[in-house]
This record gives sequence, structure tokens and C-alpha cells, in this order.
Amino acid sequence: MNNIRNITLPAILLISLTQAQDLCPTNGLTVFGGTQENVLSWEEPFSLGAVACGDYLVDAMPYSHQDSIIDRTDDWLVNGGSYQGVDVAYTLHVAEPTNYDITLCSYVTDYDARIEIFTNDDQCITPVSTGYANDDDSSNCPDYNPDAGFAPSGLWNVPLEAGTYYVVVDGFDGATGHYEINISVSEEVVSNSAGN
Repeated sequence: MNNIRNITLPAILLISLTQAQDLCPTNGLTVFGGTQENVLSWEEPFSLGAVACGDYLVDAMPYSHQDSIIDRTDDWLVNGGSYQGVDVAYTLHVAEPTNYDITLCSYVTDYDARIEIFTNDDQCITPVSTGYANDDDSSNCPDYNPDAGFAPSGLWNVPLEAGTYYVVVDGFDGATGHYEINISVSEEVVSNSAGN
């Protein structure tokens, strides 16, 4: 005996299925089976507008922002808590594996700045360093504001998997000042300066 059933889908569902190719991939797809109907349930991988544990949302590529860490708080243990200080965090939502260039190389950056990339839990209480960090990027930033004392930091061709990341701008040993951060998708494969 053949158990083949014909399924008729409502027109609105058919339209939705044809448009689905433009949507983000699902996360946590669950099927609740029944005798009369099946219910599909899923979540978006993340909320594109959520700043979450950060201070600013990276909402475009390329991204550029100027600010100051003067009078900020110390929320992230950059460099494992050694020689660090107050900070600002940028929320970067990554939809698919992508390599990024992140730099503070700008004449606006006028102090000994450093950067590090973290992940965190939904309650913002368990930050974990990705290991991508840099303090002084003299090989990629030879021309900089002399008030900085050292070349501003930069990370190049950083491979990030899908998820939410926090790019943290900090000051070496408590240094504070103004900075400009630039984040873009990497255009070429270069050796990364992570861990420097």
C-alpha cells in the first residue's frame, strides 16, 4: 500500500517560499510534528539592530567613527587586564564567515591606543577574547599623530565566523584620548598581526 499524500500549500506560503532566498539563514530550526499539521519554529541568528554589550553598533561596511575614551569606564579586560584602562566597544554582527581589517590608524588618534576583539554571552557577563589584539601597528601605520607617542593599533585580515563580536578600543596602561576607528571587509590575504 502506498502512503503518498498530496499537500496543497496556501498561495501566501508559496510566495513566501519564493522570496525566502533573500532572507538570512535560520538559527535553531525546530519542527513540531502532528497528525493534522506541522509547525516550523526558528530564530534569526541575531538582531541586526542590537548593540548588546557594546557602546556603538557597526551598522555599515565600511564603517568609520570618531570618539574619545576620556571619562569612559573600564568594562573589558583588554590584554587580560594588564596595562589596560577605560574602553569603548563596537558591536559587530557577522552573518557569514568574513575577514575584516580594523584599524585606529588616523591623525585623529592622539594617544597610545590598542584594540582587541571579544565575544560575550547574552547577559554581557562572560567576555572572552578571540586572541585578535594589537598594540602599536607601526608596519601598517607609519604616519600618525605624534601626540600618540606610538603608532595606532591595527588588525588585518581577521577571520571571524558568524556571530556577534565586540571590537574594544582601549588605552595602553590607562592612556586616554581621541581616536578614529575604521572597520572594513578585507580585500586581500595578508599575514595577520594578531597577538602583537
